[in-house]
Amino acid sequence: MTKTPFDFQPGIRKIDSPYATTGRWLDCDKVRFTGGLPEKHKGYVRFAGPVTGIVRAMKAWDDFSANRHLVVGTHSKLQHISPDAVISDITPFREISSGVTSGTVTDPFHTVAGSPIVEVAILDHGATVGDTVIFSNANPVGGITINGPYIVTTVVSASLFTITHTANATSTVLAGGGLVTYQFEINIGTTNSSQGTGFGVGPYGMETYGTPRAVSSFTQFSRTWSLDLYGENLLAMPSNGGLYEWDPDTPSQRALLVENSPTGQFVFVTNERYPIVLGASGSLMNMSWPDQNDITNWTPGTQSTALTRTLKDGSRLVAGAVLINTLSLVWSDTSVYSIQYTGARNIIYTSNKSAGQCGLIGPHAFVIVGGRAYWMSAFSFFMHAGGVVHIPRAEDVEGWVFKHVSKFQNWKCFAHYSSSFNEVTWFYVPDGSEEPSAYVAVGLDDYSWTVGTYDRTAMEEQGGINPQIFGASVEGIIYQHDRGVDAAGAPLPWHLEAAPLDIEDGNSLMDVFGYVPNWEHQKQPVNLTLKTYEYSEHANPETEKILETTIKLIPPGEGMVDLHTAGRLVAFRLSGNTLGSDFRLGRAQFDLQAGGGRR
Repeated sequence: MTKTPFDFQPGIRKIDSPYATTGRWLDCDKVRFTGGLPEKHKGYVRFAGPVTGIVRAMKAWDDFSANRHLVVGTHSKLQHISPDAVISDITPFREISSGVTSGTVTDPFHTVAGSPIVEVAILDHGATVGDTVIFSNANPVGGITINGPYIVTTVVSASLFTITHTANATSTVLAGGGLVTYQFEINIGTTNSSQGTGFGVGPYGMETYGTPRAVSSFTQFSRTWSLDLYGENLLAMPSNGGLYEWDPDTPSQRALLVENSPTGQFVFVTNERYPIVLGASGSLMNMSWPDQNDITNWTPGTQSTALTRTLKDGSRLVAGAVLINTLSLVWSDTSVYSIQYTGARNIIYTSNKSAGQCGLIGPHAFVIVGGRAYWMSAFSFFMHAGGVVHIPRAEDVEGWVFKHVSKFQNWKCFAHYSSSFNEVTWFYVPDGSEEPSAYVAVGLDDYSWTVGTYDRTAMEEQGGINPQIFGASVEGIIYQHDRGVDAAGAPLPWHLEAAPLDIEDGNSLMDVFGYVPNWEHQKQPVNLTLKTYEYSEHANPETEKILETTIKLIPPGEGMVDLHTAGRLVAFRLSGNTLGSDFRLGRAQFDLQAGGGRR
């Protein structure tokens, strides 16, 4: 009997068949490789929430007075979360006329005895189902008083909608409430992307006149937010919306529309303090910025550094970010552009296409780390390190990942960088699902790739003396990650699976007597599942008949795990699903010898 060590290369390889992947790790969940060795992810604890809506973006920062802030943008709200987990609504109010966000109306309420449904008459209200409207100064009507925030339940017409009160009206009143003040929050966005169909969708002449389109390339994307800092203030832009600014010195005030600013799809702020709006004023390939000294001046001129530029390659600009010093990147859906600051008044920024066929899959599917960009396109993973190249070893997983990414909800893919582990993680929506619940990650120290499952719709790391990582679940719960080893008081399941092993290229049977796990550390028992196979030439162990399945529970401190099994191939899987489960694996060894049956 001989203890035979198996040196597994760090990372998961999903591209080949299990037998072709021998000597590699085949699959995992909530496992990363640190220093070349696999270990379980850290756990998380509940921090705040639920917030209102599905979180699509998060921004954490310290203001000039060292106060900590966390803002989340959802499909319906913009909300601030204090360090003691108090949630405040800072959603902008919608303008009902130029520069005006509130109005008054006389006797707008129609109540019905025994019903909580109230009809509201406001001329050209512009509301959609799910919007928030806030009433104040209303008199009692029908036995109820309608003050405070309400959700628009139905839209009856351009001048009539309904809300639902907290109690039934006691009488029917056709028009009441007196002189009522009202404010609407900005219209909510869609939760899911959808392809347009029906009449008028798609290019002219695509089908015969009068035929509704069954399929088209027109896509209505789910609502996202872009959030960036302008000094200590937050700039926020909902996709296909306005540009808003929130001042942390007046935390009770809503985010305010930046005067004269264009609508857009995404905003980021350069090192030169230029907010750059992408998809400006409805032109999806336009980028615009204001005068450097006046964020409200977006008009080009001899006394202004404001400019608008149209980029060429792609159908829409998706996102942008500062790369390093005076250089930024802007992604379209097909390409990436280098945006270089010049300072020349009539140019300000040059824009040069860095590479094509490498566009961004979604507006948050990138990170900037140490002057390098890492991003996910619709078919691969790229990095900008002086030029655009594929991330090393991406071929280990990308074929498998893109086979499973939803083609309808891929706009929701987002990236997160963990400074503690020097790791980039992309969360994506699996095919057949509507929200991110799977991930693929790469460790930047050795470019080892891992995969797994996680219910997160956005993540954000707040640095400083007390770094924290926040993650949002689909239910709107905000968690703090890298806290303990459990999932908010529940077990955090994990597994790590090796590709089948053999000796002498499978020409001999193996008698497997034991397994030596060689833990660097272990907490709680770990499940070992061992499968042995008999196979013929060119057979695939994945479908080959299993000779024997052995399941063992390995308690902490266990040396040799007795097995007593045999086969030409042996595959093993380690897993845990108990409170406190944690591990870091050293060099795995099997106690085995060549058996009979040599061919």
